[in-house]
Amino acid sequence: DSILDIAHYSRLALDGVRSLAPHSGAYCLRIRANGGTNPAYLEEADINIAANTVNWFRFNILFGADFTGTADDTFNIFECLGSGTVEAAFGGRIVAATNVINIGIGETAPTSFTGTIERNKWYTVEIRVDVDNAGANDGTIDLYLTEDNGPTSTTVAATQVASLDQAAVTDGRIGLQNHLATTTGTILIDNFIHDDVQVFPNPRFPHTQNI
Repeated sequence: DSILDIAHYSRLALDGVRSLAPHSGAYCLRIRANGGTNPAYLEEADINIAANTVNWFRFNILFGADFTGTADDTFNIFECLGSGTVEAAFGGRIVAATNVINIGIGETAPTSFTGTIERNKWYTVEIRVDVDNAGANDGTIDLYLTEDNGPTSTTVAATQVASLDQAAVTDGRIGLQNHLATTTGTILIDNFIHDDVQVFPNPRFPHTQNI
């Protein structure tokens, strides 16, 4: 549906959606849901997490002022996959009656959600994935959420998803999947990092970068 691209800040400024700009740098990933339902994502084939192993993911996300839905919809934004099966997922939810946006986590799709997410505000998402110890059904997913230039969150933003029966993770996808045609508008994603330790948020346009 041609809804995903890497947008320069000058292009974002021309879009007519208020306050769109990268979290840092000149470019970011842009999703513009337009009434189609086809998946749109980037895929990395080296998101490797062995059984009984903890890894972390960090990225920035912003929902534009134009993001809306005329039906209740839960959709995936980031997925960890093993042998083609989603083993950990992060995504969003739009509630049609109130136009509220929530984000959350789950094994194959979000099932545990945060409170209301404000439009036109950058958030830093940190996801802790502890892959199941081969048959022990003890996999867990945790979500930490830090508002733009706010204090680093040290408490989970949604109830932990636990007791998961997972395979080892081999791939990752980030973009928009499993959405309805009634969900439309802009999502920006920036500064994706995968590591075996927590990375923590960076402020917008920092003078220094932690490596």
